[in-house]
Amino acid sequence: MKARLFIYSLFLLSGATALVYETVWARSLTLVFGATHEAVSVVLGAFMGGLALGGMALGRVVERVRSPLRLYGVLEVLIAISALLVPGAIAVVNRVYVAAALAADGTPWQLQVLRVFLASAVLVVPTFLMGGTLPVLVQLLVARRSEVANRLAVLYAVNTGGAVLGTLSAGFILLPSFGMRATAGLAAAVNLAIGIGALVLSRQWARVAGKAAPHDAGEHQSLARAPSEAAALRLAFYGTAIAGMGALALEVLWMRGITIAVGNSAYSFSVMLAAFLVGIAIGSTIHAAFPLQRLSPALQFGSVMILLGVASAIVSQLLPHLPSWSLSLTRALYTEPNGIKAGGTLLLSFAIMLAPCIFMGLAFPMAGEAGSRLRDRVGSSIGELIALNTSGAIVGALGAGFVLIPTVGMQRGMLLIAALFCSYGVLVSAAHFRARKTVHPWILTLATTAIVLAAFLGALRLPAGTFECWQHSATT
Repeated sequence: MKARLFIYSLFLLSGATALVYETVWARSLTLVFGATHEAVSVVLGAFMGGLALGGMALGRVVERVRSPLRLYGVLEVLIAISALLVPGAIAVVNRVYVAAALAADGTPWQLQVLRVFLASAVLVVPTFLMGGTLPVLVQLLVARRSEVANRLAVLYAVNTGGAVLGTLSAGFILLPSFGMRATAGLAAAVNLAIGIGALVLSRQWARVAGKAAPHDAGEHQSLARAPSEAAALRLAFYGTAIAGMGALALEVLWMRGITIAVGNSAYSFSVMLAAFLVGIAIGSTIHAAFPLQRLSPALQFGSVMILLGVASAIVSQLLPHLPSWSLSLTRALYTEPNGIKAGGTLLLSFAIMLAPCIFMGLAFPMAGEAGSRLRDRVGSSIGELIALNTSGAIVGALGAGFVLIPTVGMQRGMLLIAALFCSYGVLVSAAHFRARKTVHPWILTLATTAIVLAAFLGALRLPAGTFECWQHSATT
């Protein structure tokens, strides 16, 4: 038990360092590429791409490793080494990109491609290694497939809780006090300590993860004989890509909306990330503490996706009111407001975005549980889950910056993502009820089609408000 708590502590610190790196590298690369939503999308996409590759590849490797904890220690040490090399690589990227931009006439599409290539080249190694840590630890701590959902939810919550600490400490303490290079160096030192701690513990650790119990194998075989139920579980499992795509698209869209209200600052980026991470950690913790074992993972996932869509639609209607609400809050808190108090807006932003992020935190372990009922091997299942989620996140980050904002705008883009969440949730839930034969297939098909069409038509036709910039004169 003490050894397991020690491993959770290591993973907490690992999550903190990962978000310190993301904050530092995002700021460094946007200084090179420009602080635009396209540049933010490219950096987020490159970061997620490395995580996807690492999750897929190392999730398969860990199944053939005798000591997953030793592998985890090696990964953390390599993360520290590769992270120390990133600042030098960014300096090279700066020279290459500036030369290309000066040679180009305006900002042609070739520069956008160059951004993607350079950002991916810089971040691929450390993020690849980061992507493998979760499937390695799940493989270590899971003895039976029935434990996958709980262990995954706990590890996801712990790692995300660390990420909250990392993004807040980076944005509000480390970067203002020490600068980017020293902050990244401190994070690398922590990764090195994590790796050494894991390697020392691996000498005494008796491996917990083993082959599935006979009744687990029977459960898998029963699903294979029920293709309709298996279809619903597959939709839930692969639906983590839809969840990841929508989450990162909303991250870009919400970030753009907040920066219009309070300006493009490290504080707005940190608070937006913190809202995401706190919500995800809360959602994962809820799932770990109160597992709904009597309900199918497919029905759980479908229901949460519908709730996520509704919550996201509500947020899209609330964000444009941030400036006026923050003015009212400022007047209530300060008798003589001197200019705009961005803290009020950031606090309100955090509160507004928290609810949909909680549903995002619930969706990931539910999809993992669905996958565990379809796969014999734990490591590759979790690795594939991470790859699906982060691959969807890449599409969402790039799609929001390069497609949604230029074509339909921020708020309508948020509504379309909300419609996507609701529609996919309805499809997964319909597949579950079709397998259980609780509703006539024709009625189920007509109802599903009607709800999906209504969701997207509503997103396209509902009036979208405008995000107005601060008017400082309004405070006088």
